[in-house]
Amino acid sequence: MNVPARLLSLTIILFLSICVNKANATIQPATVDFKDKYQQGYSALKLAKFGLSYVKNLKNIGTFEEIEQQTQFFKHSEKTLNALLKEPTKNIDLLKIKYEIELNLERLSLEKKFKQLNQGKEIPETGLANVIMGKEWYQHFLKRWLSVDTPVDELSHFGNQQIKAVQENILDIQNTLGFVGDNEGFYRYLKQPKFELNKETSVIEKYSERDVIIRKNVGKLFKVTDIDEVIIAPIPDVTKDSPPGTYRRHGANTFSFNFWQNKHNTRAMDFLYLHEAIPGHHYHLKELAKHHVIKGDNKVPLYSVFIEGWAAYCEELGAELGVYKTPADWYGKHEWDLVRSVRVVMDIGLNFHQWSDKKAHQFWQDNIVGQDDIAQREIDRMRRWPAQVLTYKVGAEHIINLKKSLEEKQGNDFDIKRFHSILLNDGGTVPLKLLASLVQ
Repeated sequence: MNVPARLLSLTIILFLSICVNKANATIQPATVDFKDKYQQGYSALKLAKFGLSYVKNLKNIGTFEEIEQQTQFFKHSEKTLNALLKEPTKNIDLLKIKYEIELNLERLSLEKKFKQLNQGKEIPETGLANVIMGKEWYQHFLKRWLSVDTPVDELSHFGNQQIKAVQENILDIQNTLGFVGDNEGFYRYLKQPKFELNKETSVIEKYSERDVIIRKNVGKLFKVTDIDEVIIAPIPDVTKDSPPGTYRRHGANTFSFNFWQNKHNTRAMDFLYLHEAIPGHHYHLKELAKHHVIKGDNKVPLYSVFIEGWAAYCEELGAELGVYKTPADWYGKHEWDLVRSVRVVMDIGLNFHQWSDKKAHQFWQDNIVGQDDIAQREIDRMRRWPAQVLTYKVGAEHIINLKKSLEEKQGNDFDIKRFHSILLNDGGTVPLKLLASLVQ
């Protein structure tokens, strides 16, 4: 343990006694006091951070004594919170704590059962399908990553719907370019040298041009138009398994592009810059930092389903922001959207339905043309980081649906700039299930 058991127990007891006494006071002071004391008690537990690797997460499970102490803390916190929530509230902070308590109690129940069944055996690194209670853990990881409670079958159905929709969009582009019924000719056309840049300076120049265009148009959709500079550079130490692009915010403000073997696909440039830079990660995280401390010891917990969902949603705004000027640019967007959609179904197949690599490869090849070279990379990722790849599609879908709902409800009164500002200011700091409450 990081904290002596006796000291930790005293901290929890002190926290609980204060909460019980304050619960009988007026609601507002009790609410403020509960939030403060809950955070103090939570910090005292020194919980291991939930990470990408399922192996590390399972290895971080504490002793039975620690599990019991955590359970005591969250159960008593839940009791105190329920007393506060008897009064109608729209307090997002309280609703967020309620969500966290419920999720932690579920985690602790699984951890206790897992330790009893696993009996100290090594955690298999070949995927959750080979882990004791693998299906139960996968469903829990889905909740942790997505911050909504959506059944596995419903998510799989959503993934298949998205695959079909994106494939229809690609077919429309194929027909627009004059390749009606000619799949072979269409994909041969996409391999032409004109869609490839081979000089680093040329790639930086082209991304810089997109930066200028988007900044000129950002005022159409967003209130804040004074945006920090984005540094554009190739991914350092790039490999064949590196992603198309990344963003580093900690003092770097850098959008990095994949320049493996001195090649970069021009079709990917529009959607990548929207996702990683403006108005995606760079723009969002800079705005979020203005309203919250999101670094150092006072870091505000961020829900990556919104972080990635927002960036994926921003790819839908390209036409209004002055990019996606050619059918090939649109194809680049849909090309990667298809990968994300296929991953939703594959992740569930691999980790919940125990698909073999062979079956996963076949599903990939049945639905994606021309990207077999990254299939194994994606399969390995899904086995190592179960449920994480769903954050992009699920997060974006929630934002899109929320916007549609508000547009229908508010009609001409709907303000896209205000909608975006609310999401930029607080999106990512609350579970996805509370996003509608945040906006409304």
